[in-house]
Amino acid sequence: MKFGIRNIIFLVLSIVLGYLGFYLIGGHVLAAIFAVLWFDKVIIGTAGLPHKFGVELTTIATILMGIIYGPVLAFVLTMILLPVLYGLKYILLPLSPPSWPLFVPSPQNLVDAIGAAAAGIFAGFDLLILFLGVFIIKEIAYLAVDFMIGRPPDVIYPFVNFVFNILIVLNMGSFFLGLVGL
Repeated sequence: MKFGIRNIIFLVLSIVLGYLGFYLIGGHVLAAIFAVLWFDKVIIGTAGLPHKFGVELTTIATILMGIIYGPVLAFVLTMILLPVLYGLKYILLPLSPPSWPLFVPSPQNLVDAIGAAAAGIFAGFDLLILFLGVFIIKEIAYLAVDFMIGRPPDVIYPFVNFVFNILIVLNMGSFFLGLVGL
């Protein structure tokens, strides 16, 4: 994959215009969540290997959405934002086309949206407890998705994902809560 100056310009424009657009729609909070998701889907997701093993920021971002916007709006926002960012990555960067259609919510997006909704339902809990509950709910949903599509469950991803996200919650939870004014 070869990146050119044009790709970099488009990436910068996508984060700037996306941030400004979401700032106009929902203020700093929604714009900050967009920026975290953009970084996760476009930058970390393009790096490939870390993302495939469970290094991601979607969990913390969707938990924040659930806390702030409640279960229904967090679910809807997740089902819209994640496929858009995923599709944007493939439009802006010279990447091989994915197997899933661009801009169409995937089963994995549904799992993230379920996690966002669960965070909205249990928003009154401490961030650590909230994360643990959302993580368990998401893992059960991932197992169901894997079972439905006939794929064997991944045993490495959940472990790395749990360790990565628990470290985020324990070491940077205050930062992310502050980022969205909580």
